[in-house]
Amino acid sequence: MAKPPVKLLSILRPKRRWAQFSLATLLVVVTVLCFGCTWLVNQVNRANNQRVAVASIIESGGWVFYDYEEYSPGSFGRVSTQPWPSLIRELFGLDYVAKVTGVGIPRSEDG
Repeated sequence: MAKPPVKLLSILRPKRRWAQFSLATLLVVVTVLCFGCTWLVNQVNRANNQRVAVASIIESGGWVFYDYEEYSPGSFGRVSTQPWPSLIRELFGLDYVAKVTGVGIPRSEDG
């Protein structure tokens, strides 16, 4: 015996999947991801530029103060309490987690 066409069509029609998104949702997700990637690239570029500058300052005999360091004039030194775990600093490097706030370059003896 033949089935009525309505039941036959409901059997042949594919079931709706749970992960269907509209084109607008896709565009919003891609836009948010692009902004996130842009921010990340800017942070990486800033850290690389800072790393190069710090290396050249230290090579020339200077010193660098980071944002987590406090300078105490009476003790001739720096008091540093790093707010992040050492594992993060070892994985990414100091220039990715800290910003330079001060630089000292000694005067040359040449005059």
